[in-house]
Amino acid sequence: MPGNKTTFFHFIFGVIVIGDLIGQFDAFSSLNNIFKPLIMVWIGIYFYLQSRKISNNLKPQIFFAFFFSWLGDIFLMFQEFNPLFFITGLACFLISQITYILIFKKAQDNSNPQKTIFQTKSYLVLPFLIYGAFFYFLLFPNLDLMLKIAVLIYAVALVGMSATAFNRKDRVSNPSFWSVFFGAILFVISDSLIGVNKFLLSEPLPLEGILIMGTYIPAQYLIMRGLLVYLKENTRKTAPNLIPE
Repeated sequence: MPGNKTTFFHFIFGVIVIGDLIGQFDAFSSLNNIFKPLIMVWIGIYFYLQSRKISNNLKPQIFFAFFFSWLGDIFLMFQEFNPLFFITGLACFLISQITYILIFKKAQDNSNPQKTIFQTKSYLVLPFLIYGAFFYFLLFPNLDLMLKIAVLIYAVALVGMSATAFNRKDRVSNPSFWSVFFGAILFVISDSLIGVNKFLLSEPLPLEGILIMGTYIPAQYLIMRGLLVYLKENTRKTAPNLIPE
């Protein structure tokens, strides 16, 4: 995609982001209904346009993760009307997280005989496990039986997603690694804020929507960009004549 079109597309994304963040305030909540569904739509369209000349079997899986993230966004918009919308949204994001795990495991140089960072330094997985366990048991007393099970499964997937993103270190380029990893960490922060706000606090966090969406949006964007970098670099190695514009 030529530079001027890329700039224009990012201008549109900026409008969507600003519109959604303004929509987090009660006085402008109707804007959230307009702009929030557009976040993953924009990310999906941008990814498609940037990767349209790339043939890679990871692309359908990436779109699958984007789609269920989009569904999760939609269902969570209506959680105040019925608790089932929250559970359904959680299920959609669970599917998205599991798909990201599978993508991250494949989006690296698996032909590299060098062991992964967790295979050589297994202790580095401990911060992920400790955080997941700490956060789950922090919420545990405030969850009913169904949510205890649902949140446990989701927490395992979320921590697994961030750990798998970290395990790509030294098996992909630095731009791809750091973009995906920072995106995964922001995803963990965003979902942690949702958990704290919904199950732990008697009063909502100040600027809850700004904090949650202000971490969620860059999380999805950075993951998308990191995967796009990987696909383009992989194409340069395997089919240099198909390098995208």
